[in-house]
Amino acid sequence: MKSVLVAGTLLVAGSVMAQDYNRVGLSYNSDHYGYNKEFYGNDKEDDPSFNTNGLGLNYIHGFSLHKTLPMYLEVGGSLNFGFKNTSEKMIDEGEMINFKTQFQNINLTVPVSFAWKFNVAKNFYITPYTGINFKFNFLTQGRAGATVDGKTVWTDWVNVLKENEDYDIEKDETWNVFQMGWHLGVNFGWKQFSLGLQCGVDFIPAYKETVKFEGLNETYKVNTSNFKLTLGYEF
Repeated sequence: MKSVLVAGTLLVAGSVMAQDYNRVGLSYNSDHYGYNKEFYGNDKEDDPSFNTNGLGLNYIHGFSLHKTLPMYLEVGGSLNFGFKNTSEKMIDEGEMINFKTQFQNINLTVPVSFAWKFNVAKNFYITPYTGINFKFNFLTQGRAGATVDGKTVWTDWVNVLKENEDYDIEKDETWNVFQMGWHLGVNFGWKQFSLGLQCGVDFIPAYKETVKFEGLNETYKVNTSNFKLTLGYEF
């Protein structure tokens, strides 16, 4: 019994006194768009999966859940911008052509997390956390182009969140505006500055379509996961 009391005392003593806080940050984001096997069959080289790089503007408010124990409910928002550009040169009828693609995504993610702050040393703390997030995609678009003799011709931007008759995108073929997922991460804090690492997976995919035709019954999915590195300021 005495050892349990000692352990509990040390746990509280090694933790930051519980009080609400705010944190703003700028993050580097890397998102993975993973296409399932139905898109490319058995030929892995035809897998169209890709990664985007971008940045995020982040805000978190930590609500204290206990008067002395440093347990927090973190709620906030993150405005994220992701980009992907590709370029491939090919020779067609003796002419060099540079084929290009561009992809962009803008979304607002609302995380809800449980966090615990540990005071490791003077002015230095560690805050592990885990939770769920709600993602609202404002824009998911792409276009293709080709450069010949220094001149580039692009197609129109196509927003796959909406129907598009010109590109045969019907309602059941649009990508999801709303996604939901889970995440886990840790913040390392020194005084009012922090460095955060986070990874997560969306269990509602970015895209899902089931095709049933003449005995065919296949589900096509694009699943998304993410990694985030954040520099923050807490007050």
